[in-house]
Amino acid sequence: MSPTEEKIIVSSKSLFMRYGIKSITMDDVARELAISKKTLYQYFSDKNDLVTKVLTHHLDIISNECIKTFVETANPIDQMLAMSRQRAEDMSSMNPALLYDLKKYYPESWTELEKYKTEFIYNHIVANIQKGIEGGWYHNHIKTDIIAHIYVHLVDIMISNGDELKKNYNQKELHLSVITYHLHAVCTKKGLDHLNKRLTEKNHQ
Repeated sequence: MSPTEEKIIVSSKSLFMRYGIKSITMDDVARELAISKKTLYQYFSDKNDLVTKVLTHHLDIISNECIKTFVETANPIDQMLAMSRQRAEDMSSMNPALLYDLKKYYPESWTELEKYKTEFIYNHIVANIQKGIEGGWYHNHIKTDIIAHIYVHLVDIMISNGDELKKNYNQKELHLSVITYHLHAVCTKKGLDHLNKRLTEKNHQ
């Protein structure tokens, strides 16, 4: 990816996050970057192509952050808390119209997002659960596949269908509640002691 293409993608993502996708035109993108539409079309065949590449770029960033967190964080509970904080920060600046627009007007990109949730997120939750069981942080009777699928659906509900909740709670509160709910369901006493310690530390920051 050339520096110019990446700059266009990053700028377009910022516009989509603030205003949704449908309301942003290729003219708006060109104007934001102070470039001509001719230059814009040298890198993207149309708006659909731009949306696809913005989503791919965004998911690559999330994936790399998640992998880095899982590699650098030894404790599986801390992994989940860190991942929750990262996603809350991302979504706190997102216009709710973005997901609606993506699903209604860009079905191929929406399918890619769904695939990301059911594959990448699912696989990392499976790995996290296995690590937690091995370390005695999570119950060893957990049906890993079932719990991982439930977690993916919890994320889906919060992201796509939580409009009423979003009126009353910010993204940090929503994500922390969901991750705490999940961890309470899987943690042993050892795990819960560690979780409560982390939550207490957070409350005193």
